[in-house]
Amino acid sequence: MKFSVIICAHNPRPEFLQRTIDGLRGQTLPLGEWEFILVDNASDQPLADRFDLAWHPNGKVVVEPKLGLTAARICGFRQAQAPLVVMVDDDNVLSPDYLEQGFKLLEQFPQMGAISGRIEPEFEAEPAEEVRPFVRRLAICLIDKPEWGNIYEPALCPCGAGMILRQEVALEFIRQLENSQLRQSLDRKGKDLASSGDTDIAFCSCDLGYGIGRFPQLRAIHLMPAGRVQKDYLLRLVERGSETEEMLLLVRGIKQPSKGRELNHLLEELTSPFLLKGFTAKVRHASAKGKRRGLLRYRKLKSSGAA
Repeated sequence: MKFSVIICAHNPRPEFLQRTIDGLRGQTLPLGEWEFILVDNASDQPLADRFDLAWHPNGKVVVEPKLGLTAARICGFRQAQAPLVVMVDDDNVLSPDYLEQGFKLLEQFPQMGAISGRIEPEFEAEPAEEVRPFVRRLAICLIDKPEWGNIYEPALCPCGAGMILRQEVALEFIRQLENSQLRQSLDRKGKDLASSGDTDIAFCSCDLGYGIGRFPQLRAIHLMPAGRVQKDYLLRLVERGSETEEMLLLVRGIKQPSKGRELNHLLEELTSPFLLKGFTAKVRHASAKGKRRGLLRYRKLKSSGAA
């Protein structure tokens, strides 16, 4: 087998997950060359009773009772048997050649440890005009040319939606998180909008000396429910995502929890409503507020020995 394809799902929208599964069923890579693992992460109704995987000879549903995307991903990584792992969200539809293209890319670029591709949105409801500049925060990536490097830069990291990584990167992620409760808390959990797990996984690729990148040959659709393009949702996502990203950068030692850094966050938080207008000002304010909160929370955990 070339790939272990993993979907982690907690109470998914049935029609979205079914489209995700149908996208996998339509892959041009022969079924015998990849396995399919659906991780049921504490769903109210068991996914095994609702979704048929009998079409795949190497398909199975596994249950992770501990709520949280990180716990579900670790469960999937431990189940994976193939040298390459593909993370698929329960609202992603991969192009039919996604797995084939992914294998070719990692053969062509053996220095890459984690990659993703071009992710286009399919909106259930069109976002308002002033919201559109910020929808990229919803795991949308409209690249037209390859982007890669081996630096610890969140803006360069491949998206978790459709991320392909080498098994050794997945195992390194498990190893590093075993003794870090803080890093275990940096991704989705129920309604919590923490969202830095993808970045942490990509950074594990850099830890092992591999590169990270995005390639437009890998194409996917992100199914976007109406609630995600509402202003209040986006502001909560920006604030919580900024908070967890700040904590990740600090716990990894990429940034330092200095007083100067805290002051910069505070100044941006206070001045953004005066220097900017409309929804842009609210987004900038939410981002700065989240970063400052992340820094303060990190300091508190560090002082208590929990970081």
